[in-house]
Amino acid sequence: MPEIRTIRTARTAHDCQAEPCANTIRPGEQYLAAALPPGDEHVGNEHWGRLRICEPCATRWGQTLDEQVTPRRPRRPTPSTPEETP
Repeated sequence: MPEIRTIRTARTAHDCQAEPCANTIRPGEQYLAAALPPGDEHVGNEHWGRLRICEPCATRWGQTLDEQVTPRRPRRPTPSTPEETP
């Protein structure tokens, strides 16, 4: 399963977790939040991991934050009447 990426706006200060970066993500700045599933072949983690990556590090290779976000699945339609439920 691939990682899940979303854009967040910081409410408190965080250190950027990209290597090698010493930036601090300040309150009000946008950053890329990445959730790594267990068993990642590169990281070798056993549990879900989270990374906070500052905008300069996330856009370093030419993709904007919006281009890196994992698209959401469409919601399932909910039945409006009891007769429609299977």
